[in-house]
Amino acid sequence: MSKYKIKVIDSSNTYVFTDLGGSVLDSLIAFGYPAPYECRNGNCGECKVKLVSGSATGTRSMDSGLTSDEKQRNYILTCSANPASDIEIKYNVEIQSVSKKIVDVEQAQRISESRVATIRSINRRGNDVLILCVETDEQMYFEPGQYVDMSFDGLPKRSYSIASCDETNRKFEFHIRIFDKGVVSCHLNNLNDIGQKVALSGPYGIATLNNAPNHHSLVLICAGVGFSPIKCIAVEALKHEPEREVILILFVRNNSDFYDNDAIQMLENNYSNLQCHRIQNEKKTEQLGII
Repeated sequence: MSKYKIKVIDSSNTYVFTDLGGSVLDSLIAFGYPAPYECRNGNCGECKVKLVSGSATGTRSMDSGLTSDEKQRNYILTCSANPASDIEIKYNVEIQSVSKKIVDVEQAQRISESRVATIRSINRRGNDVLILCVETDEQMYFEPGQYVDMSFDGLPKRSYSIASCDETNRKFEFHIRIFDKGVVSCHLNNLNDIGQKVALSGPYGIATLNNAPNHHSLVLICAGVGFSPIKCIAVEALKHEPEREVILILFVRNNSDFYDNDAIQMLENNYSNLQCHRIQNEKKTEQLGII
């Protein structure tokens, strides 16, 4: 672990974190800071910050997330920049509240380290979804709604949400959409070697089940494999808050998108406080919208 410090200034507060090695973004995520990002490969620019003081390496000439002017004004991309000294960075965007999610250095270090998992099964559901089940060599504790980074030898890292976990905290399920040119998803779709090793780091993410009073309904909205973290959150709420109304709204394009319908029906049969609404639209449209 590096001795460097990362001082973060946002619209509401100032935080000081320890560099855990790797990129600035990796360290911020491990500590639970809700740093904005999207692609994590230098293209989108969502993670850019002003480097107020100190130095950082790793910004690449091909990183299209920064303009030439921004580079001259000392902006960096946290996904590709590595601290080369104590640094101070400033966000120019609104950052959501982080108070209860910040963890200590020891816990953040555990999160940032990789653990080995073994692929136990891969099953195809619907037209383009894989249900991947892995077993870790050691326990991994997480909050429903979190995700992990998954790395296969020779392939780029991918982030996948945890759909379920057994009582041992070692067997995990992930839902992965197959893309025609998706390097990792196509690799998994063609994989015959059950038992292959995969590296997991995390868990990451702060979009988790909170401790709202039971009389507040829990409304969960998702589409496609976005059901993966929602499934985990719903099961946790139904198991531990039996009096709480849980409303699941699932958007799909066609019947094949109901890829985990058996699991949903089982939840409906077992929990009277669950309402599930399936909304299907097979019509092509030029309309765009935001939920």
